[in-house]
Amino acid sequence: MRQNMKRFAMILCVLLIGLCAMSGCTQDYGVLYPLQDVYDAQGIDRDDLLNIAYYNGDIERNQEALQGFTPEPIGELSENTAQKIRECVAQSYRNDGANTGYADELNTTAEDIRIVKYLGCYNGYYAVRYRNTRYIDTTEEKDPDDYVQEVGGIEFVYVETSRIYLWK
Repeated sequence: MRQNMKRFAMILCVLLIGLCAMSGCTQDYGVLYPLQDVYDAQGIDRDDLLNIAYYNGDIERNQEALQGFTPEPIGELSENTAQKIRECVAQSYRNDGANTGYADELNTTAEDIRIVKYLGCYNGYYAVRYRNTRYIDTTEEKDPDDYVQEVGGIEFVYVETSRIYLWK
């Protein structure tokens, strides 16, 4: 059983390294990871997910899971770290645009990226939701249930922003 867990952990590490290479962020900008991937690789735990849900405003949606949970303070996101995150996200857009053919994405800069929510730092991973201001969504009404991500049995809503990403 222990051998299988070690093998599983090794496979997850290899997958995360692969994601780093595909994420489009260079070492200068750090790396952006989907919340699900970091949780699956055990970079964060269930209490971290609950803390993120609390600060994301998903208290009512996760009432049962949050019952008896005391959130940890998240502090402030420094401007230096926020700038690095924006540069990483912009780089990802530029790389994705080169792969998808969306010319407008090739012009994305850090100034186009707005961090909408800072959700704390967990084991060196900064949890954020962001928006690319180059794109304007003309949809008038949005149903929050259409923008729900479930990770580890915890639900996160991300209307009008990206899903939750972790930057390191």
